[in-house]
Amino acid sequence: MLARAGALGLVLAVVATAPAAAAVRGRVLVSPASPLVGKRAVIEVRTAAKGHRLALELVSPTGVQRHVWLRRVAPGLWRTAYHFADDGQWTLRVHAGAIAASDAVLVLQNGALAPAPRGNAGAGPGALLDGGTMGLVPRLP
Repeated sequence: MLARAGALGLVLAVVATAPAAAAVRGRVLVSPASPLVGKRAVIEVRTAAKGHRLALELVSPTGVQRHVWLRRVAPGLWRTAYHFADDGQWTLRVHAGAIAASDAVLVLQNGALAPAPRGNAGAGPGALLDGGTMGLVPRLP
């Protein structure tokens, strides 16, 4: 009786892990890596799986889900273009049959990559030490 219980447990463990072992992992790549809101981004999925029609699920920072079909461009490579409508952290997922791939993408607002501020030309290190006037307003005695 104990041998049967052990054998049954082994069979259940093998059956439970079989789908996970058969899963094909993939990679989701976005170009540019941090796209801007409203600008075109190319999304690629690379996986060793063959013959699947893949759909990409995009989840916005507010939780809104969108689905986009991917087009197969080469063996193991699917691609689509997308214009992100909102800034923030987006989640991209592919779940088709045994394929599992996901990634997180940070979408930036246009202008979020502003250049670093430069100092005033000709202003020495003590330019703001005179009360914040940078020497433009004379001090009264």
